[in-house]
Amino acid sequence: MGTQFYWYLHCAIYIPLILFSMFSGYFVYFADKGNFLNFDVLKYFFSWLSAYGMVEYTYRTITNFYLMDLYFIAAFTLFVLYIFYTFMMLVRFKFNALNLVALFFYFPYSIFVSVIQTFPAFYDILKGKVYNRWEKVK
Repeated sequence: MGTQFYWYLHCAIYIPLILFSMFSGYFVYFADKGNFLNFDVLKYFFSWLSAYGMVEYTYRTITNFYLMDLYFIAAFTLFVLYIFYTFMMLVRFKFNALNLVALFFYFPYSIFVSVIQTFPAFYDILKGKVYNRWEKVK
């Protein structure tokens, strides 16, 4: 129960932070300057929603464009672990082009799954009346 609760709590904190980071960057770098939709905006969202963004972030940090801080080290470590785990899975199972697409765009999928798992659980908690839906009718 404790580990399951952790993931609900993790998603409840992680999803708003990621969405805030993504859209606050959009408003700071683009919308405030009148650039609502152009190539740079599309590239910004593409980099947020794909593995390309982490590769670019790593490159810019190594070339001293961004500061190398604890956030970068944590993000880079998680990215490397994710890539390693995914490649090990692809080696074990059938390797095809669809798997590469899933690998490249894993981030939106993980957010989508987190939303689907978290919000119904918190809805039940906030509703106050929680019962076992699978209990046999007596």
